[in-house]
Amino acid sequence: SIILIVCSFIISNQMSFLQKKNLGFNHDQVITVPLSSALTPPKVEELKNQLHQNANVIDVAASSFTPGSANWNQTVWWEGQSDPVSMFIISVDKDFLRTMNIDLTEGSLSQIESSQGTQYILNQSAVDLIGWEKAVGHSFSPFGENRKQPIAAVTSNFNFMSLHYQIAPLVLVISDDFALNHLSVKVVGGDFGNSITSIEDTYKKILGDVPFEYAFMDDHINQLYEKESRVKKVVSSLTFVTVLFALLGVYGLISFSIKNKTKEIAIRKVLGVSPRDLLVLFSKSYYQLMFIAFLISIPVVWKIMAEWLNNFSYKVDVNPFWFVMAFVVVMLAITFIGIIKFISLREINPAQALKNE
Repeated sequence: SIILIVCSFIISNQMSFLQKKNLGFNHDQVITVPLSSALTPPKVEELKNQLHQNANVIDVAASSFTPGSANWNQTVWWEGQSDPVSMFIISVDKDFLRTMNIDLTEGSLSQIESSQGTQYILNQSAVDLIGWEKAVGHSFSPFGENRKQPIAAVTSNFNFMSLHYQIAPLVLVISDDFALNHLSVKVVGGDFGNSITSIEDTYKKILGDVPFEYAFMDDHINQLYEKESRVKKVVSSLTFVTVLFALLGVYGLISFSIKNKTKEIAIRKVLGVSPRDLLVLFSKSYYQLMFIAFLISIPVVWKIMAEWLNNFSYKVDVNPFWFVMAFVVVMLAITFIGIIKFISLREINPAQALKNE
């Protein structure tokens, strides 16, 4: 029971950490809408312009980005490169950084939005891999050595993959040559139903009979940890059942011990021993067993949870406080059982008990 209680604490804390961690971009109140690959860049731009006129819409961006998606990985080139290196590539439009609220460590958002033609933007992890102190102005290309051009900006690192993985080197490519297959629409809070309806109306107005689909980016992020969510539910259920049976077992054992020693209890009561002292006498062995179980559980839980947490690059530490909490929970539960038995001990009549014996 102690093992399951501590495991449940750790899993719950890890899941809470995953939900609350700052991913480096704003995914709240963002609706993602899949776009057909047949849509031309001018048509996508027209759709974006119409959505910008919607009072429920704050910002709109088109990209190949959805959190956790594989994107694509290919060799890149830069000035002074010695060995071939691969990086992840995400194609975006000029509004992507502003819509997703991604910070820049080099370059400026206004310059990116006002520039024409293809632009390459690296994340900080890519710059660190290359070894540059300043990246803007250096020549770089993800599409062949002969297409190198100055880097436009550098973003701070953001978790474009799930938290199972470290932030990898990434290139954001702004180009009219790529079909962008996702629309990220940041909407005002409150009435999401009205916002979705108004977005759908605009979508159908521009694209006609093209099916409208949508999802909240928060839901998409939560799906990245669906397996862990199932583990949490299973462990929580097992913990409840196991603790319940363990406590019923303790209750039965204490009751059995008291029943078999009715004569001893009666004599002790005649000699002036209080019911409270009698309870301590008959339950202290269970506290000792619980302490032994607690000591055994520590290395077991530490090994199990360390292996489970190793699935994540970003994780909570195994905190000794959770072991103390489990210890206290079980102590309180056994004490509660003891209080119930304390009441029954007070009702024992020494004269009647000795007569029966």
